[in-house]
Amino acid sequence: MSRLFHALARNADQKGVTIVRELRNGFGGEHEIWEIRRDGAFVIGAQTPEAAQRRVEQLEANGWRYLDCYERGHPEPLAWIGHVREQGWSFESHSKIEIGKDGRAFFGGNIKEYSAAFKYLLLDSELLEQVRQAAPEVECRKPQFP
Repeated sequence: MSRLFHALARNADQKGVTIVRELRNGFGGEHEIWEIRRDGAFVIGAQTPEAAQRRVEQLEANGWRYLDCYERGHPEPLAWIGHVREQGWSFESHSKIEIGKDGRAFFGGNIKEYSAAFKYLLLDSELLEQVRQAAPEVECRKPQFP
């Protein structure tokens, strides 16, 4: 493992955050995933240790409320929705907010008038509600419990 990974792991662990290297089987064979965990709970993965570091930095900068998964020009989801509205654009019908059983939510999709795929991880329930109110046309899927 790289020195960068060891430095990331040491630094993150001091804050209740761990970055764990996992091997996964997928299309094209086995590949590495860098899992970001906080207080033992999985938050999100990354494809490289550098990407994991950027994700941890972004999460720490906003108090672990959200993550711009694609690292585009609008890191904050409400600012992105505001930009979409200012441009007169609309969300594609397949855009959605998906709430997982673990409480994590993903807000993602595309824009009809301009190819602009987006995906945000939402970890804050208040922010999730603000996103739902700001984009009521986007379908919200809640977890199905047995």
